[in-house]
Amino acid sequence: MDNSSSPSQTANIIVVDDTPDNLRLLFNVLVEQGYRVRPVPSGKMALVAIEKELPDLILLDIMMPHMDGYAVCATLKANARTRDIPIIFLSALDRTEDKVRALTGGGVDYITKPFQTAEVLARVATHLALQRMQNQLRDQNAALQQANIQLQQRNHQMELLNQMSIFLQRAESSQQAIDLSLPFIRQIFSALPGALYLLNDNQSVLEQVATWGLTTPHVEQLAPNDCQAFAGTRMHLAEDPADAYECTHCRAARVFPYLCIQLQARGEILGLLYLRRADSADTEFGDYWQRLATIVADHLALSLSNLHLQSRLR
Repeated sequence: MDNSSSPSQTANIIVVDDTPDNLRLLFNVLVEQGYRVRPVPSGKMALVAIEKELPDLILLDIMMPHMDGYAVCATLKANARTRDIPIIFLSALDRTEDKVRALTGGGVDYITKPFQTAEVLARVATHLALQRMQNQLRDQNAALQQANIQLQQRNHQMELLNQMSIFLQRAESSQQAIDLSLPFIRQIFSALPGALYLLNDNQSVLEQVATWGLTTPHVEQLAPNDCQAFAGTRMHLAEDPADAYECTHCRAARVFPYLCIQLQARGEILGLLYLRRADSADTEFGDYWQRLATIVADHLALSLSNLHLQSRLR
C-alpha cells in the first residue's frame, strides 16, 4: 500500500494497553495504514513516553493495574502541554456510566472491546482529521491576533506621525523642531535605537542633536562622505556585516542591520536619520519600516526647510 501522499504517515499515535495481544494487534493494524505507532504496556510508562514526545492521538485502555486509563487521562488534562491531545478510550466496559465517565473526563471517543479493526481505523482517521483542523484553526487565530496587534501598532504610529506634524508647525527654530518632534520619534521607533544629525552651516559636518534607545554610543560628529546615504542614494540599508559599502560611522561599532536616511526637502540636504535594530528586538527593516522612516525624515526635513526659508526671508 502506497502511503506516500497520505497525511496519516506522519501521525504519531501512542497505544496504551496492558494486554500484549491487544498492543500487538493495534500496532500492526495502525502501522499498515502508515501511522507511526508507539505501544506502551502501562499508564505510568505512557506518561513518560508522552512527555518525551507528544503524540497526535492516544488510544488508551481503561482497566490497567497500578494506574488506570481514567487516572492517565486526568493527569494529561491537568497539564497545559498535553491537555489538547485527543484520547480514544478502549475498554471491555460497556455500561453507559463508564462511557459517560470517560467522555466527561476528557476522552473524545470510546470503543468497546472486542473491537473491530475497521471501526478503530475509522475513528482514528476521524479524530486525527479533527485534530488537524483544530490545529490549523488555532494557528490561523494566532496569526489573526498577531496581525491585529501589528495593525493597532501601525495605526498608533500613524497617529503619532500626524501629531508630530501638528507640533512641528508650532516650531520657531530648528532646535525647537527637534525638541517637539523627538518625543514622537522615540515612540514611533521605540524598538529601533537611533540618532538625528543636522548639517552645520557650511555643510561640512553632521552634528548629533538627539539619540534614543539603548545602544552603543553614537558618533557625535561625522563628515557627510562617511555615510553611504550621502553617496548618491538618499537611503542606505546595511544588513550584511560583510557589506563593502558600509558607513564609516557604523564600522567601528559593527552594528547590523542599520538604516540611514537623508533629511532632504526642496533639494536641500539638512541632516541624517539613523536607525539600528536593538539586540533584543526582532524588528527587521522591511518595506514598512523603510517607508515609515522616510516619512518621518520627510516631515522633519520639511519643517526644518520651512524654518530656514523663514529665517532667510526675515
